[in-house]
Amino acid sequence: MKSLISFSLALCLAVFPSTVLAKKNHHKHHHKHHKHDHHNSHHHNEHYHNDRHRDVVIVNEHHHSYHESRLPEIATFAVIAGVTYAVVNNTFYKKSGNEYRSVQQPAYR
Repeated sequence: MKSLISFSLALCLAVFPSTVLAKKNHHKHHHKHHKHDHHNSHHHNEHYHNDRHRDVVIVNEHHHSYHESRLPEIATFAVIAGVTYAVVNNTFYKKSGNEYRSVQQPAYR
């Protein structure tokens, strides 16, 4: 029995390291590294920055129409002369079928 245990232990010690070392560099990653050559002449004129001042125009655009299921949560509703309007950011949208279309502010009479 003692010889069987020692033989099993010797066999395990002989086989186990060979399976671990069977493939060398098995922890090495295999990514290809692209080396950039920053001294090529074709890179010199690719990025041209024009430092002139340009005026910035800010335009407050609004949606021209909303589907009734896509109205923002901040929309409030008004009924003026029997017509339903949705008001979003002081812009009036008149109900037309399933959509609310942008219109000028209705006249209150």
